[in-house]
Amino acid sequence: MGKLTKKEIDSIKHSGSIKSIERYKDINNLYLEVKPSNAKSWLYRYQFNGKPKSIGLGGYPNISLSQARELTNEYNKVKARGVDPKIQLQQSKYENTKEFQEVADKWLEKKQKEWSTATYKKSRGYLYNDILPIFKTRNINEIEYIEIANFLKRFKDTPTKQNKIKIVLSGIYQLAKAYGLCEVNHINSDLGIVMERQRAESYPFIHPIDDKENLSKLLNDIDNYHGNYIVKKALQLAPYLAFRPNMIVSLKWSDFREKEGLLVIEAENMKMRKEFKQPLSDQAFNILMELKEYTGTSEYIFSNRNGKHITPDSLRVAIQRGLGYIGKDKPKFTTHGWRHVTSTGLYNLQRKYRWQTEAIEMVLDHQERNKVKAVYNNYDYLDERKEILSVWASFIDDIKQNGNIIDFEKVS
Repeated sequence: MGKLTKKEIDSIKHSGSIKSIERYKDINNLYLEVKPSNAKSWLYRYQFNGKPKSIGLGGYPNISLSQARELTNEYNKVKARGVDPKIQLQQSKYENTKEFQEVADKWLEKKQKEWSTATYKKSRGYLYNDILPIFKTRNINEIEYIEIANFLKRFKDTPTKQNKIKIVLSGIYQLAKAYGLCEVNHINSDLGIVMERQRAESYPFIHPIDDKENLSKLLNDIDNYHGNYIVKKALQLAPYLAFRPNMIVSLKWSDFREKEGLLVIEAENMKMRKEFKQPLSDQAFNILMELKEYTGTSEYIFSNRNGKHITPDSLRVAIQRGLGYIGKDKPKFTTHGWRHVTSTGLYNLQRKYRWQTEAIEMVLDHQERNKVKAVYNNYDYLDERKEILSVWASFIDDIKQNGNIIDFEKVS
């Protein structure tokens, strides 16, 4: 078949003999595609480095025959220069986007598909609250190294935040460099001289083996807390779950599978974008059932008066200001410390109960460090984790009731 004509294109109908798209060739690398519905569109098909590739040119008649041929000729010229037309097309989408905020928003849009909601919100906060007020309307290619260095110096008193902001800037500049929007990625330069060293300090916690007396006091203080009821219930649940504070406060009733005795956290709310199931001990289950009478009609389990969830900071304030765990009369403690308490306790109990390390790590939602092993090991250890959390709940309750006179052998 030779070159197509407008009259031929208008008269072409799908044969109906197959359910897939039918193609009609025009000039070199240009095809008319006809769907079973008789909708028509243009496709540029080509080979680059021995691999078949294609670019959609748009639907017919919105893109006319002459327009499709013009685009095809342009792509053929690009290909003749040894450049992949698809890469050229991607770069052209960014060529007029050099204003810092436009580049930053495109980077953030790409990362939103990869990150959990919490990670996205945190990075967006650093971008909109700290970075954009300084660089918003600047041409990203005209920002100098010294400007980036001086900007990062502002956060020398908060090393963790300084590093997070540097990570956001690094992502933005990587995208800009990849699409030819800037000549130099300043974040690849030696910024070590302005970066403050992050303290390798773990969250304050109370040792469940060596300091049972103070842990018992904390557990009883939480039970006797006279502040906000919803905050109190979140604090009571925390020792039994070993969740991160942000995950605790953002739990939804849709996550609670009452019949199965499980919490099932959706992938979009997990750091690694993978659904996470956590079995519930009887103690944790009962706390949730108590809460159901108060917030069961709300979206969030720990809902506030505005219908949103309480904040992680409300838990920290309750423990430190409300209960006095600030490192003076009582040891310093944070809600995140329960993860350290649980990890320490479970590994001390592991030998007695012969739990698999992978099961303990899954209780703590620790990702498999060996990525190759993680690909092949998709077992969820759900039954073993249920036993682990039940034993741990009993262990916690014994500490609460008996302080420093626990007999390890009697914990079951």
